[in-house]
Amino acid sequence: LEYPIGSLIPMILPRLFTDNFSLYSLIFHVQSLVVFLFGLWLIKKKTTNYWPYIFIGILLFPVLVERLDIYVAVLTLWSLVLFEEKRYKISGLILLSAITIKFYPILLLPYLLWKSRKYLFFLSVAAASMLILLINPYSLTFHLQRGVHPESVYGTFLSITHPAKTEYAFNARQLVDSSMPRWWMGTAFLVGISFMRRRYTIYEKSFIIILSFIISSKVFSPQYLLWLIPFVPFTNRRKQIFIIISAFLTIWYLGFYEESIVKLSLPYLYIPVIRNLFLVGAIIVWVDNLYLIQNRWVVVSSRTCFGIQML
Repeated sequence: LEYPIGSLIPMILPRLFTDNFSLYSLIFHVQSLVVFLFGLWLIKKKTTNYWPYIFIGILLFPVLVERLDIYVAVLTLWSLVLFEEKRYKISGLILLSAITIKFYPILLLPYLLWKSRKYLFFLSVAAASMLILLINPYSLTFHLQRGVHPESVYGTFLSITHPAKTEYAFNARQLVDSSMPRWWMGTAFLVGISFMRRRYTIYEKSFIIILSFIISSKVFSPQYLLWLIPFVPFTNRRKQIFIIISAFLTIWYLGFYEESIVKLSLPYLYIPVIRNLFLVGAIIVWVDNLYLIQNRWVVVSSRTCFGIQML
């Protein structure tokens, strides 16, 4: 299996009702839409700004109904909603169920461990996640052995700066004889999570962690944007616009997949390049916010020193 063992559950459920492939696909699509609508219900409980979730869901609809990623994204959101309500045990179990489908929610465990102070429980969730990995170690080695995707952030940079060819391996297109330097993965991820200030909500911080991982990863499939959409409504307008444009460009370049990804021909290659620049821009916005906060703090401090009260 390419994915952890829990990924079988949403795939098996439609099979219980039919042997016909067309009907199976229809049931799976409806099932995915139900999960998407459950995510919308969760978001509406927390904010009235739920339109980005709907809009991006419509843009990514062909990917949303075909892939498992919306299941993981909504389960992760549900876990965080329960976590915010201090229902830590149920939250941990829901997060664990998300990890059984795809591993990336495990990135949130260190933050939840620190935030809740429920060390023993969330350490047990981490241990259970490792046990799931041991049950199907192939899913980890499969991803570790994959090459650099031409549509990844580093892959697009490599494609436009060096002559490159692609090959089909590990169920996807990847650059021939390419590898990602470790400094890129480490630096990009650490730079992203360094902007996690206390004033941000748990949903914003989850957005930062997941986006930083996507930017620093050597693999970037179109469905990875689904990981972000439950958290986009909790960010500000600029970040929402950046992610919406990224989703639009993702669907657009899929229409030119042969030219942009397989042949790496210009100008089609610039579509994923521009998409990735907008995603990097969504991280840079956090830097801008941090700069403004620090400047305001300096102004407040200087005025306080002279006994001037802020209006």
